[in-house]
Amino acid sequence: MYFQKLITLTAFILISFNASASNLKNFKIGSLYEGDKLTEVSLDDAIADIQPGSIIVLGELHAFYNKDGGTDYNEHQKKQLLFLNRLQALNPAKKINIGMEFINLTYNKEIEEYLADTVTDQEFIKNVGWTAHFASYKPLIKFPKASGGVTRGINLPRSISGKIAKRTPLTADEQKLMPPNFEVGRDEYRQRFSDLMGGGHLPPDAIEPYFEAQSSWDDTMAYQSVEYMKNRPDEFFVIIVGDFHAQFGGGLPDRLKARGAKLVVNISQISAGADDDSAITKRIATDKHGDNRGDFIWISE
Repeated sequence: MYFQKLITLTAFILISFNASASNLKNFKIGSLYEGDKLTEVSLDDAIADIQPGSIIVLGELHAFYNKDGGTDYNEHQKKQLLFLNRLQALNPAKKINIGMEFINLTYNKEIEEYLADTVTDQEFIKNVGWTAHFASYKPLIKFPKASGGVTRGINLPRSISGKIAKRTPLTADEQKLMPPNFEVGRDEYRQRFSDLMGGGHLPPDAIEPYFEAQSSWDDTMAYQSVEYMKNRPDEFFVIIVGDFHAQFGGGLPDRLKARGAKLVVNISQISAGADDDSAITKRIATDKHGDNRGDFIWISE
């Protein structure tokens, strides 16, 4: 339960930080920027450089139901769908597969049933324990069907990451779901996690075990994605994931490369909020460790 609260809190912090009207002049809402030079690039030009066999980390702010029954952040999911449509249009003969952070690796049979239209939306939501704003994600989950691709649950069950956060030993069956030779993220990622969750959100002695739990998601998603893409050099694998896992490469992109992925493209998506051009530049510029926020940065509302 505490780990569930942590995930909700992290999403709330990110959404609250970004939610407001835009004050940009030099940057443009809806535009894509190269991660190193911060120069604008068209979506088609960016996609043209993405080779088959690539694993694409496509970040987002999660879309959750709000108190009015709507959703706070489906602009990000709309852009993810736009990306998928353009990727397919530029690669019409290629399969596009999707890995979902929101779905456990134990639920791939349930996904197959859903893509085969043998269960309803509500049955699927119940079967996989879905908690986010489903209407925002349904087109993403369904997208691979048209190309003959698949949608995969790639994340570790929260019951296991919750045990890791509490330093509770895993059962033998739970250990089997962990990625082989599990490793936590690098120090820069740990510091970013500590900066986010410090300040009273977590007790100081809880930060390291919770970082291990966070890292267990990154490494599991990386392992599941790389394993699926073995011997599939003519396909694409797009991971729909919270942007904190993607920022500056320290989380999921790092683990993908450590797991042997040769072609990794990291697209970080941010919401402009009330930031001006100077504030946006600080948020998307190369960090003090020399890491770009992403290969591309997509500015949303």
